[in-house]
Amino acid sequence: KQWYQRRVAITAVDAIRFTSPLITTGNKAKVCQSHQEYFNKHHDRSNIILLGDNIEDCQMSACVDGIPGSNVIKIGFLNDKVEERMSLYLSTFDIVILNDPDFGDIVDLVKAIN
Repeated sequence: KQWYQRRVAITAVDAIRFTSPLITTGNKAKVCQSHQEYFNKHHDRSNIILLGDNIEDCQMSACVDGIPGSNVIKIGFLNDKVEERMSLYLSTFDIVILNDPDFGDIVDLVKAIN
């Protein structure tokens, strides 16, 4: 398992356990930075698609800031308070996708890049 592949064992009703560290919106950038060896090991993989539904999710790009030639596309999902938050999302993310769609647009983007 890599550090970012956190598994949650669930039943139809209750969560049974979480693996440590528990990654939340508030600490994901810190967790990312504490695992810098992963990014150093994969320094040749410099194209990154960062997905998030929260402005703070963009802080995750700090994990690859030190990798020369890294290319980050930040995609934001804006699902509520669209009119209120649109300007902020457009200034933070490269692409903003509205109203909780499936990942078809993301798949199309990856295909277009290849």
